[in-house]
Amino acid sequence: MSNRQITGSIAFAGLVLLLGCGGSGGQARAQTPPKADSGVFLLNIRGQITGTDTFTITADGGSRATLVLSINGRKVSATNTIKAVRGRMTEVVTEAQPGGKFTLTLQGGKGKFQVAGNPALNREISVPLRLFPTGNFMPHLLAYALANYDARKGGAQTFDFLLVDNGGQTHGALTRGRSQPLTIKGKPVTITHYALNIQGSQGPVSADLITDSQRRLLYFHVPSQDYRSARDGYQELAAASK
Repeated sequence: MSNRQITGSIAFAGLVLLLGCGGSGGQARAQTPPKADSGVFLLNIRGQITGTDTFTITADGGSRATLVLSINGRKVSATNTIKAVRGRMTEVVTEAQPGGKFTLTLQGGKGKFQVAGNPALNREISVPLRLFPTGNFMPHLLAYALANYDARKGGAQTFDFLLVDNGGQTHGALTRGRSQPLTIKGKPVTITHYALNIQGSQGPVSADLITDSQRRLLYFHVPSQDYRSARDGYQELAAASK
């Protein structure tokens, strides 16, 4: 997940090459939609605000987001829309400028992957029955995996992920850590730490997550990339993640 890799991904340089992913197989378990939410994440790379992730998540698990990013002298804007039924994705559409547009429709363990352009691409692919969205610069999408973490079971729990940047697939593990009370802007907040280990194109990538008691993501940090995303109003959580 280097800056160069991420920028190329969001610009759809590698749309025709889907990453392989071991599916979960068998009958799909119920999938919990994330709670309805909206907000803005401020994207910070090497100490500089480089963009924003502005999002809305609806009660059925659908979502829409707009990404505005300036990195390595390059400006990128993108929109991502997810349609869902009872928390399970049925359609994912991402469009970037500069870049392109892809649509992935999902039903059961199958997907139809379409890329607009000349020539256009239409391909049927296999997907895990339980698939959760994620994106390099769209941290709000981690709400889907967080909503399906089994707190009673605890420990490391595996998830199959769809990369909304380019339609690729990968997998990772989410582990719940400690909870602690804090006061943020004069208001008491109980935060919970999670560790995410996800397979990147050049090996595993580790990230630190902080949520509130409703599992709303407040803060996301990839130490190896010096990349942080804070929900607007929660920037001071940078100190709590250390």
